Amino acid sequence: MNMKKIKLTELDESVLANYFDCANLKQYCNSLKLRLCEINNQHFVIAGGALRDILLNTHPHDIDMFAIQHHVPAIAEQFDKSGFKFICETKLSRNYLFNREKYQLISSKHFVRFRNNNLFEFAEKILKSFEFTINQIAYIPAHDVIIFSEAFVHDMHKKLIRPIRALNEYSHSQLFATRILKFMNK
Repeated sequence: MNMKKIKLTELDESVLANYFDCANLKQYCNSLKLRLCEINNQHFVIAGGALRDILLNTHPHDIDMFAIQHHVPAIAEQFDKSGFKFICETKLSRNYLFNREKYQLISSKHFVRFRNNNLFEFAEKILKSFEFTINQIAYIPAHDVIIFSEAFVHDMHKKLIRPIRALNEYSHSQLFATRILKFMNK
């Protein structure tokens, strides 16, 4: 699976600009970076549906921030100090509200092993773990880079909802079908 990396400043000349108005994504990522400037952005990646929704000119339901498990307590502490309102905690995430936007700080214990805190490698592992190609986009605030799969661009342009793995590899088929219906209604 080929991944592409684009600096946020080069987004207008990228392959994404051939299919989408990237101004919203650029503005959104810049505002996210400003909003999260007090948070240690060396240790998290924003990935998935929020970025896809911005490219589609719709407001994201929530913002998923993936962090290495042992960094989550420090990031959560910075969230609390920065005016984010803690909502609840699940087994894998802590949920916050900030100006009516929902943030999910997701603990990624499965992605602990990557060399020298390489956020690009971390982002690629996250994107490869997603169920659908149309979620394979991430923003790395520490490097101001968008990373995405080639399948993401193709399927977004063709308006395809395609699973990453064979359907029989999914153990939660009801949830899978529900998510497909949800995407179809966007």
